[in-house]
Amino acid sequence: MDKVNELLQFLARLLQFPTQKTEEYAYRSLDILKQFDRSLVPVMEDFIAFINKEGLERLQDIYTYTFDLQPPAPPYVGHHIFGEDYRRSYFMVGLKEAYKTYGYSYNENELPDHISVVLEFIPLYENEEEKGDLINLCLIPAVEKMRENLKEDNPYSKVLEIIHRILSSHYLWYENCNYYNKGGIGSC
Repeated sequence: MDKVNELLQFLARLLQFPTQKTEEYAYRSLDILKQFDRSLVPVMEDFIAFINKEGLERLQDIYTYTFDLQPPAPPYVGHHIFGEDYRRSYFMVGLKEAYKTYGYSYNENELPDHISVVLEFIPLYENEEEKGDLINLCLIPAVEKMRENLKEDNPYSKVLEIIHRILSSHYLWYENCNYYNKGGIGSC
């Protein structure tokens, strides 16, 4: 599970505003994928090829379009689960309390439900039941909604595909009941 946790850290950084280090994070992700999930290697190679062909400035433009200015895929987990309902506020307060409990600090210029912040926190979360709920009831459905809203040629669709497949294959706990399924959230 250490490689999965390390991979989540790099993938989280790929969902932050691109910098000179973005390409390094993509290559580090690729190296980890080569070690344990070769089926995802071509997906990451597509993302890296985009960076190499189009450059950092173009990736920054696409990031802004994708995640910032009236985005097709807002990067906020709570937005995809609760919309702008008051429950999102409770969700963010709960995340902040969990972050504080585990000594996790994040860039407070971001909201606590930003997908990169949540992904970076997952490996630190020691309460397995709560971690499972956060991943299965919030993170996986949010990533699915984000992916649905992006065109296939958007390079971030590749990163979200990898995140979805990693979370689904390594963290999906309730697959034998109706607790989490493609149709929504139910009960066991």
